[in-house]
This record gives sequence, structure tokens and C-alpha cells, in this order.
Amino acid sequence: MRLYRYYLKDYKFHLIFGPLFKLVEVVFELIVPLVMRDLINNGILLKDVNYVIKRGLLLFLFAIIGLSSTIICQYLASSCCQKVATKMRYDGIRKITSLSKKELDDFSSSQLLTRMTSDIYQVQTSIALFIRLAVRAPFLVIGSIIMTYILNPYMAIIFVVSACLLAFIIYLVMKISIPKSKAILENMEELSSKTMENLQGVRLVRSFNQEQKEQAKFKKILDNNLSLNLKLGKISSLLNPLSYVITSTSIVLILYFGGYFVSQNALKSGDVYALTYYMTQIFLAIVVLANLVLIFNKSLASEKRLLQLFDKKSSLQYGDINDHESDELIKFSDVSFAYNQNDTLKKISFTIKKGEQIGIIGSTASGKSTLIYLMMRLYDPQEGVIYFKGRNIKDYTKKSLIDAFSLVFQNQKLETGTIYSNLTLSKKYSEEEIKLALDVACCDFVKCLDDEVLRDGKNFSGGQKKRLNLACGLLKKSEVLILDDAFSALDYKTDLEVRKKIKENYQKTIIYITERVSSIKDCDRIIVLDNGRIDGFDTHENLLQYSKVYQELALSQSREGLND
Repeated sequence: MRLYRYYLKDYKFHLIFGPLFKLVEVVFELIVPLVMRDLINNGILLKDVNYVIKRGLLLFLFAIIGLSSTIICQYLASSCCQKVATKMRYDGIRKITSLSKKELDDFSSSQLLTRMTSDIYQVQTSIALFIRLAVRAPFLVIGSIIMTYILNPYMAIIFVVSACLLAFIIYLVMKISIPKSKAILENMEELSSKTMENLQGVRLVRSFNQEQKEQAKFKKILDNNLSLNLKLGKISSLLNPLSYVITSTSIVLILYFGGYFVSQNALKSGDVYALTYYMTQIFLAIVVLANLVLIFNKSLASEKRLLQLFDKKSSLQYGDINDHESDELIKFSDVSFAYNQNDTLKKISFTIKKGEQIGIIGSTASGKSTLIYLMMRLYDPQEGVIYFKGRNIKDYTKKSLIDAFSLVFQNQKLETGTIYSNLTLSKKYSEEEIKLALDVACCDFVKCLDDEVLRDGKNFSGGQKKRLNLACGLLKKSEVLILDDAFSALDYKTDLEVRKKIKENYQKTIIYITERVSSIKDCDRIIVLDNGRIDGFDTHENLLQYSKVYQELALSQSREGLND
């Protein structure tokens, strides 16, 4: 309940006055049968029209008061749950964006999506129902039994026994259904994950003609989901029939013994009506209470899943330095890093000076992207020290590191909006700056900055998206521009032209990550990675002389690419 306490502490007014107004409604609801009893006994049976009219007007007044109380309670419940859910989603996004890649690696995209949508919705629903019904149901049951005892102590025995039997049935149903509800939540997460995989990999699936295989996998998850829901439905479906049997039996007993007491002048016809009404109210209240218990148990499961996210803390602790002067821009000293105990980088040491153009090359899974993640401090190394401008990178503030680096990802996506909104993600730029960035990135296809960008940039080709992302990276006034395989979708001619324009127009440290030798052969120095180790750090010409890994990469690529 820790999550509830934290988010509901600012809504005490809603939590107090919402149930209080619902309590007012229940009080009048308990009085109504007594008024009806008097109306029947003293009005209808005695044929007193004036008395019937007076009692009828009193019932109408009770209805107005009850309706007003209900509306106020509903408003307070809705306002509270909506505000809490909004704040929870906002805090969830803030938490996700504050975590380092190390913590985010513990969650899949579908897990985060499920927590931010269905789990928060489950908590939101439970808050609304708590304010609206948590007080009403038990108070109605207890109040009905007390009112019955006042009318006739002997008849109250039937109510107590019926209430106990109904409560026992609900307990059994809840005990069986709660674990199944948790299993359904977990299955829904798996279903979301598989749906996302199919949506993202639909082209790959079609290219290998694997539609039927993927459909079979999806059907298996769906069948499991159906099976779990059917089992839960069968168990839950027993609740109403059994409750109806107990309630109907109780009403028959009330009518039977009520008739007996009427014949003995111990009760009147109106009293029997009131007893029947109270029995019906108990039944309805206990059914509502059962559904509340089920919903609250689901919400508690959702709360635990949300706490797994909200309790996560970033492993990165920042210092208070904003800047420092040094010719050595980036320095790695015996840096080692591993994902899940599998070594990725081992004893890496090198130095990058200001204004240098550095290439990083290596075979797939050699550690190129990981090297950049460490350089930007998205991760911290397990061993060794990383220096930025002569100081330990941990001494800098988060903002200063974010401002210092501009990264163009390998598979960076465009945001829905316009070309202008995509180019100005970090800040506003002048028209001259935007034109220069578009020209350097060879974005000759851009005719108007207000042209629409569809979701995921679907109205642009792969190469066009790469160039727009490159223009966005160039616009950011950072000291270091990192291009993570940013030219992979470009032809050799455009690749050469872009690199040439970048060198001519931007005086900043540029780091190229690529598998193309042609894209980095003109760099000042090139880092060659092989299985997480540096095989060489030198110029293109020198590496061709002594680095076997670089030689193999160069020879494996076309002569045209090397001679561009």
C-alpha cells in the first residue's frame, strides 16, 4: 500500500468527504424501508391518503438528498483517481528518463508500456471504487442487520446466517481467483510483448515467409490467455448463482416466518416488506464487496509491478563540475565493462584530443557502441577510469555531459510532427543554422520545414531519415559529435560528400562508428576493436601496415569503397 499512501496523501479531502457523502446516501437508504413500512401499515392498510402523500413526499426528499450525495461522491472519486493517475504517469515517465541504461535493461519495452497503461489504470480504478463503494457496502450490510434486529430479533438470525454464508462463498471464490488474476496480468504482459515484436518485425517475418509460424506462436499465447480467463470466469460465475440461492432461500424464510409473526400480531405487513428489502440490500452489498475485493487484489498486484519501476534508482551519481579546460578531451584508462558477467570491453586505454576526427571500427559485437555509451556516461565501467577534459567523468553534472555530446544513433527514429520540430528537439536555431545543417547533411529533398513527418518517419526513406537525424545532431552546439553508423544507409558518393562538408563547416571533435573502412580512412586516428580489446589506434596508413584486424576489414570491402 506504499504507493497508495504516497500518491493519496495530497487528496485527504477527497478521501474523507467522498466516503462521507456516500455514507449519507447509505443512511437514507436504510431509512427508506422504515418509511415504506409506515406507509404500508399506517397509510395503505388504513386507507389514509394524506398519510400516503406525506410519506411519498418524504421518500422523494430522501431520493433528492441521496442523489445529491451520490453525485458529489462520484465527482470527488473521479477527480481524485484521475489526478493520481495523471501524476503517476508523469512520475513514471520522469523515472524512466532518469534511469541509466543499466537499470532500463531490466525492463523490456512491453513491460514498461504495460506498467504505464494497464497497471496504472488498475490502481486508478481501485481508488475510484474505494471512495465510492468501500464504505457503502460494509455499512449497508451492518446497518441492514441492525435495522432487522430492531424490527424483530428473531428474524435477525436469518440475516446473520445468510450474511455469513455469503461471506464464506465470497472468500472461497476470492481465494481461488486471486492467483489466476495475477497469472492473467503476467500473460497480458507477454501478449503485449509478442504483439510489439510482430509489429516491429513484420517485414522480416514476411521476407522469410514465417507468417504462419509467428501466428502459431501468437495463437499459443492467446489460447493460454483464453484458458486463464475461462477458468477465472467459471469460478467467478459461481458467485452470483450461489448468492442468489442463499438470498432467495433467505427471502422465502423471511416471508414464511414473517407471515407467521403477522398472524400472531408480532409483525405487520409493512415490517415484512422492510425485512425483504433489507435482505435484498445485503445481497447486493456483498456482491459489490466481492467485486471490490477482486479489483483491489488486482490493483495490489499492479502496485507491486509499479513499485518495481518506481523503486529503481539510477546507479549513476553526478558531481558538480560544469566545465574544465584540458587539451585531452576524452581519456580511457584500463576500462573494462561487461553485460551480465559477459565481458564486452577489456582493459581499454586511449586518449582523444580536442578537434580530432576519430574513427571506431570493428566486427559485429566488438564493443563499438558500448564504448560510446561509456564515453557519454550512459553506463559506468566495472573497472578503470574515464576522464573528460582531464577530470573524472563522474565529477561532472548530468547537464554538462548531455550538452557536451551529440549522438546520432544507428536506428534513430523521427518524431511525429514536422521537419522543423524534429530538427529543433534540443533548442531553437536560426534559419541560417538550419539551412547549413541541412546542406551539410545533403538533405536536398527538404523543400519546406513545415512538411509533415508521419509516425516513425514512414514518409521518408531510410537514407533520408539518416540525413535528417544527422542534421539534427549537427545543429546541437556540442563539443563532441558521435555518429553511430549514421552513414550505413547512404551510398558511397553521398557518404563522402557528407563527411567532407562536416569537416569543412564544423570545428568540433567528431567520432565515427562504422563498419566501412571508406567512411573513416581520412580520420586523424582510428580505433580498431577486436573482441572487446583495442587491436590498434593509429592512422589509416599505419593500421594497414600492422593491424591484422584492420587489414582483413579493408580487404573484405570493395575497391571502390576504399578509393572514394
